[in-house]
Amino acid sequence: MRRAFSSFSLPPPQLVEEEGEKRGKGDNLALSTLCFDAIKTYRLYNKLDITGGNNFIVEQRSFYSTNERKEKFKEFINVNTTPVKTKSKTHQIWIDYINFLWDDFDTFVESLYCSNKLLPNTDFFATIDKKQQHFMFKSMEDIYPFEKLFYKIVDRLSELFREYDNIFEGTCDSVLLEFRQVNVDVTLKISNLDFIKAEHPKVNMTEISRDLSIFGNTLKDVQGSPLNPVVVDGKLVISNTFDVKNPDKFLEEYNVNMTINNKKVYYLVNDSTKFYLIYRMNRPYIISVNMSDEGVDKRFFNFYGDLISKVKDIDNKDGTFKRESRNSTLVYKNDTILSVSRDIDFSPIKMVGKILTNNRKNWLPNSNIGTLDLETYECDGVSCCYALGFYCNEFGQCNTYYIDKGLDSTMLIHTCLNEMLKSKYNKNTFYVHNLGMFDAPFIIKALIDFNKTKEGQNNPYILDITTRNREILELKIKRKVNDRIHTVNIKDSVAILPRDLRSLCKDFEVETEKSFFPYNFCMKDSLFYVEYYNSLFKEEWSLKEECIRYLEKDLISLCQVLVKANRIFHRLFKIQMTDFFTISDEKPIPLVNNKIVWDDIYKSYYGGRVEVFNPFFITDKNPDRKLYYYDVNSLYPYASLKPMPGTKCKYLESFGLPLDLENLFGFFYSKVKSKDNYLGLLPKRTLKGNLTFPPPQLVEEEGEKKGEWYDRYFSEELKFAKDSGYKIDVIKGYNFDSVLDVFLSFVTNVMGIKINAKNPTERTIAKLILNSLIGRFGTGFLKSITKLLDAKPQDLVLKTRIVSGSIEIDADAYLDTFKLEIDKGVCEDFGVDYIKALNTESIEEKSIKGRYQTVSILIASATLSYARIRMTKLMLHILNKGGKIYYTDTDSIVTDYKLEDEFVDKSELGKVKLEHEIKEGYFIADKAYAFIDVSGKLIKKAKGVSSEYLALDDYKNIDYKKGSVVIKPKNILILSTEYYDKRTKIFEKGIWVGTRPTII
Repeated sequence: MRRAFSSFSLPPPQLVEEEGEKRGKGDNLALSTLCFDAIKTYRLYNKLDITGGNNFIVEQRSFYSTNERKEKFKEFINVNTTPVKTKSKTHQIWIDYINFLWDDFDTFVESLYCSNKLLPNTDFFATIDKKQQHFMFKSMEDIYPFEKLFYKIVDRLSELFREYDNIFEGTCDSVLLEFRQVNVDVTLKISNLDFIKAEHPKVNMTEISRDLSIFGNTLKDVQGSPLNPVVVDGKLVISNTFDVKNPDKFLEEYNVNMTINNKKVYYLVNDSTKFYLIYRMNRPYIISVNMSDEGVDKRFFNFYGDLISKVKDIDNKDGTFKRESRNSTLVYKNDTILSVSRDIDFSPIKMVGKILTNNRKNWLPNSNIGTLDLETYECDGVSCCYALGFYCNEFGQCNTYYIDKGLDSTMLIHTCLNEMLKSKYNKNTFYVHNLGMFDAPFIIKALIDFNKTKEGQNNPYILDITTRNREILELKIKRKVNDRIHTVNIKDSVAILPRDLRSLCKDFEVETEKSFFPYNFCMKDSLFYVEYYNSLFKEEWSLKEECIRYLEKDLISLCQVLVKANRIFHRLFKIQMTDFFTISDEKPIPLVNNKIVWDDIYKSYYGGRVEVFNPFFITDKNPDRKLYYYDVNSLYPYASLKPMPGTKCKYLESFGLPLDLENLFGFFYSKVKSKDNYLGLLPKRTLKGNLTFPPPQLVEEEGEKKGEWYDRYFSEELKFAKDSGYKIDVIKGYNFDSVLDVFLSFVTNVMGIKINAKNPTERTIAKLILNSLIGRFGTGFLKSITKLLDAKPQDLVLKTRIVSGSIEIDADAYLDTFKLEIDKGVCEDFGVDYIKALNTESIEEKSIKGRYQTVSILIASATLSYARIRMTKLMLHILNKGGKIYYTDTDSIVTDYKLEDEFVDKSELGKVKLEHEIKEGYFIADKAYAFIDVSGKLIKKAKGVSSEYLALDDYKNIDYKKGSVVIKPKNILILSTEYYDKRTKIFEKGIWVGTRPTII
C-alpha cells in the first residue's frame, strides 16, 4: 500500500508528500524513534476516537498486579506477542501505553513489543519535527520524554486537522506510537548518556478541541486569564504559579531566531504585547496578543513553549471582522461566524501515455501484432475448447492446434501457449476479438487446471488480469522458459474496434474475409467427422480440416484489420494503437484524488437524461403528422469546449445569507425550489438510484413540502435553473478558477478526422476517442480490481469487500472484481469484526501507486452538466413553440415539432441532425422503444434483450391501462420491463397517455 509521508516541523506544521518505508535496524532496546500514524482505515481501536469531528478522547487504563498488567496489555494491543530477539523488528504500541505504571524496568522492557503485522495498510504517515526522535531507557523515569512528545503530537495533530481539514477529515481515528530498535555500534556509542534523561512531570489529558474559540469571537478579546510576563535576555519568563507541583519556569525563545519554512521569524514583544493563561483538558496554554495597524496577531503556545497555532484578526469596518489562519478565513459578527473559506490547490493531471519521439522505432507503425482465437463445443452444459491457433503479422504464418481423441482441452491450450512463450514472439501483442466475454475464461481455467498437474506445480503459469467494468481487457500470461520469465500479452480488440469481425473486414477492405462455419454441428461426437455434410458437398468433408481452414481465415483477417487500424492510429494521432495519449497538453486539468473532495463533487455528477414523455404516436387520424428523431452532434465534445474548472479552488460555506451564485464557478450544495415547469430542469437521484427531474413547487401537503430539496450541482446548471425561474440558495461548496479552451485543440482535431473519415471504422475510431473523453475523468476514486482467487481468499473478499462480479473458473478458483478497500457495511452484514478485518494481510500483491492519477471528477461533472443544459434548452424551445416531446435519450429527442434550420447541421458541434421521420412509434421505458419511419422501416430497441427477438406487436401489446409490459421473446427468454416510474404517468379514461415530473 502506498504511503504519503507528511512531515510537519515545529512551528508550524508543513505537509510534504514522499514515498518511504519504515526505517532503522537493531536488536537492542537502546535508541528508539517515535512518530504518529494517521490511520486511513478508520477505527483500529475504539477507545481512541475523534468524535463529532472536534475532539480527541483517550480512555486511560490502570491495572494492579504485574502479571495482570502484562496479560491486559497483550489483550489491549490485540496481537500475539513474542519476545524481541530478531533484528529489524518494527515495534508498535498504542498511545495509552504511557499511562501504564510498571513495577520495574525489566517488566516494562519485557512487555515493550507487539507484532509488526498490526497495521499493514496505513495510508498516511507523519513524523514529528524534522527528523525522528530518540530516547534512551535507563530507568522508569525515562518514560517522561514520551509524555512530552506525545502531547506535542496531540497538539500538532489537532492543528493539522484544523488547517488541512479537507485532506485529513475522516481519515484518522487513532494515534499510534511506533518505534524501532536501533543497534548502535560500540565504537559509536557515547559513554555517558545521562544528559538524555528527561524529568518532566506526568500530565493527564482527556480531550483537545480543534476549533479557534481560544482566540475569542471578537476582534480584541481572547479566552484566558491575563499574565504579567517578564522578558530576560530575549527570553519570555512567566512565573508558573498555576502549577504548584512544578515550580519550573515556562521559557519560550520568543524574541530570538526561529525558523519557519527556512525563513527567520521574529515574534514581536513590546509594551503592548499581552499574555493570557488558558486551560484546555486540564493543561495550561499561553496566548499572546499583538495589536498593530494591520490587525491583531494572536498566537497559541503549549506548556512546553511550542507554537501550536496563530491567527490574524482584521476589522472589516462594517461590524464584522475576518480571521485569517494559514489557508482559512472566517468572518465574524456579534460573536457569530458568518462564513468560512479555505484555499485548496489541486495538482494538474500529469501526462499519461507514450508520445512518439523522433527515434527510429517510432517512424513506422508497430508491426508486432498477432491474433489468437479459440473454437469451442458444448458438452453436458460445459463449453470446451477443441481448436485454437495464433498468427503473427511479422512471420505471416498460422500455428493451429486441434484436439486429439483424448479430448483434453487443458493440454491443447497449454501446448499452444507454450509455443507463444518462445522468445521470437516476445515483442508481439496478441489480440482476441471479444476476449473478455468469451475466450479469456477458457484460457484461465485451462491454465489453472494445468497448474495442478505435476509439471504445472514445478513450473506454473502466472496470470495478470486487467479489467474494466468486469470485462477482461488484457491477460498477461507468464511462465519460466530456460530459467527466464517469458510473457504472452493478450488484449481484447473489441475494446479498440467495437464492431463484429465481418463488418470490420468490409470496412477495412482486407484481403482475407471472415468465412462461415457450422458452429452448431460441433459436438463431442462430431469432432472427428469425415462424411458428406447434409449432402451440400460432393466431396468428402472433414470437420477438422474445415475448422482449421476457418480458424486460419479468422486469425489472418483480424490481424489484417488490426494492422490497418494501427496505421490509422499512427497516421491520424501519431500514436501506436496500444498506447494512450494526452488529450490536453496546454491547459492544466485538476487531479482530484482526495476522497472527501471527490465524494462531495461526485454528488453533482449526474448522467444523461433518459425519459418517456408521451408513450405512443399513431398517424391514422392525420396522415400528414409525423415525429422527428433528432441527434445532437457530439454532445459531450461540444460540452467540453465550455469553460472548465482549473487547479485553483476555494472552499466556501455561509452560515447566514446564501452565497452569491452569480460570482461562483464550481460545485455547490444548495437549497432548490422548482417553478411550475413541465420538464423539471435539475436532476435528482431517487432512493432507487434513478435519475429524475423533480416537479413544480406545490402547496404544502400533510406537513411535507413538495418541489423543494437540497443537493449538489455544478454552478452553471444552477444559474440556468435560476434564470428559468427556480429559487436557488447556495450554502457551501468548491469555487474554482474558470479556464477556457481546455479541450479545444483536441476536440477540433479529432472532430475533423471524424468528419473527413475515409471509411466507417475511421469514423468509429474518432467517435470513440471523442466520447471516451469524459469517461476517463469520471472514473471512481476507489477503483475496482480483478483478481484470480482461491476459495479461502475469496471467502475473505466476499465478507469484507464490495464485490461487483465473480466468475467461477474452477471449483477452487474464482475471477472476482471488487473494491480493494475493506467496507465496514459489508463486514457488519456478514458478522465480521471490522477492526480485525483491517489488520488482515492485503489482498493486493503489487503497488497501487498511480491508480488515482487520472481522476478528475469535476471535469466529468461539469461536462455532463453543460450537456444537460444544451438538451434542456432544445426541449424548452420545442415546448415554447407548441410542440410535444415523446422521448429523450441523452443526446437525442423525439418530437412532433420540426426544428428550424438554425438548429440543424449534419456536422457542426452542438447542432442537431435529423435521423428519422416517424409515422408510428411506441416508447415504453428507458431505451425500450419501437417505431416505423416514413419509408416503412421498423426500428426497435429493448435494453436487456436482443431486439431481433421482438416484433412490433410486442411493443403494441403493452397494457396501457397499467403502464407496464412483459415481453416474452419466442422460446428464448422472458424480459420483464419494470413499469416506468421516472416520471408520473398521466391517464385519460384509464389509458396511459403522457407523463409529468415525479413529486419527491
